[in-house]
Amino acid sequence: MRTPAATPLPLVSELLRIRPGQSQMLYWTAGTVVTPLRGGVWLSETPHWLGEQLLRPRHRVEAHATHVLAHTGWVVLWAEHNAVLRVRPAYPVQPAWPPVVQPVRDFAAATWRRLFGRGPARLA
Repeated sequence: MRTPAATPLPLVSELLRIRPGQSQMLYWTAGTVVTPLRGGVWLSETPHWLGEQLLRPRHRVEAHATHVLAHTGWVVLWAEHNAVLRVRPAYPVQPAWPPVVQPVRDFAAATWRRLFGRGPARLA
């Protein structure tokens, strides 16, 4: 079984086939959309805490219905009959510029140190 870090995310939706009585455990991110095209599946979401109680929501998703995952983690799918699912992964919503911010911040701090001899003031 692959680890979550090694699980590749497809660029577009992919089809997943599950045979009768077969179950699969997959690592998906929150916001992933699962749509059975044929057959229905039982879907057990990632366990999460609600107060002091551990919950593992379990849903029956019929053909042509849609389910959006609420939490990132391991999801278990089980099919009573042949099922074909369309899975559209949700990618983390991140702006395109964060990798640029760190070098710019470092450059600004270095320039400040050169000009004023000490680092800029930091907020606690």
